[in-house]
Amino acid sequence: TVWSLWKQMRALNGGGDAPPVRPLFDVVVVDEASLNGVADSLIALSAVRAGGRVLFLGDDKQLAPIVHGSYEADDTLFGSAFGHFA
Repeated sequence: TVWSLWKQMRALNGGGDAPPVRPLFDVVVVDEASLNGVADSLIALSAVRAGGRVLFLGDDKQLAPIVHGSYEADDTLFGSAFGHFA
């Protein structure tokens, strides 16, 4: 999961408070991107090497990510990663 990746990147950074951005992968695949939120996807994107590739797979006809709270309809940070990046 992206949260497991986040923990690994923090450990590689020494566990400090700095954002754990680590260029680890040449290719990142985000499956079920229509159910994955933008913020969660940014964790995976922070692990792409310069010149790397990202593949978003999803179905835009599925339900959007479940988010607790009320946000503006145009606030894409809380929407689907597939919809945002498509």
